[in-house]
Amino acid sequence: VQYTNSNTGSGLDIDYSTLKIKTFQEQCNSGASKGELRSVIGSLFTEKDIVMFFGPTNSGKSTASFQLADAIARGGDLWGLHNNLGAQKVLYFDFEQSDQQVAHKFKDMRTNENFLIVDRETLLSHGRTEWKNHKLSVIEGFIKASGAKVVFIDNITALNIDNTIEKDIGQLMEGLIDIRNKFDISMVIIGHTPKRPKDEPLE
Repeated sequence: VQYTNSNTGSGLDIDYSTLKIKTFQEQCNSGASKGELRSVIGSLFTEKDIVMFFGPTNSGKSTASFQLADAIARGGDLWGLHNNLGAQKVLYFDFEQSDQQVAHKFKDMRTNENFLIVDRETLLSHGRTEWKNHKLSVIEGFIKASGAKVVFIDNITALNIDNTIEKDIGQLMEGLIDIRNKFDISMVIIGHTPKRPKDEPLE
């Protein structure tokens, strides 16, 4: 069977008779056989989710994310929501704050050794060229070395992603999904909402 791309006119030789297409029920049965996914913190997200937190600058996204990461690392409840997994190893990529800023902002936070953090300077110390050209590969390396089960990336702009451009977001999500599937982890991505005039309607 040949499929012709109507946009480019190019042909792809694919034997569709060899492809396995499941019914909806078969898909559900296959997933159920792998076990039930547990919620991480209340109804915020479940295991293997990729969650995105977006909001305006200085709206408290990083503070809330640190609190969430701390609760997951300790196995504690948060904001009245129950921690269903117990203590998990967390890796937090902080691309915005220096160690002094973190120490000042969270001086009263007492967490445990499950809460691991990687800042921008640490990433760059492993090679500026490598980080510039292979960001997701570098992130993947830190995840592998840490053995983390929940990963935070704060924030998305550090990956040189324009969150107003659909192509950039699509490429990023494809890479993050590959990493999620490879290490069987949950991910939380923090991002800024682009500034826009208040009277400009959303499209």
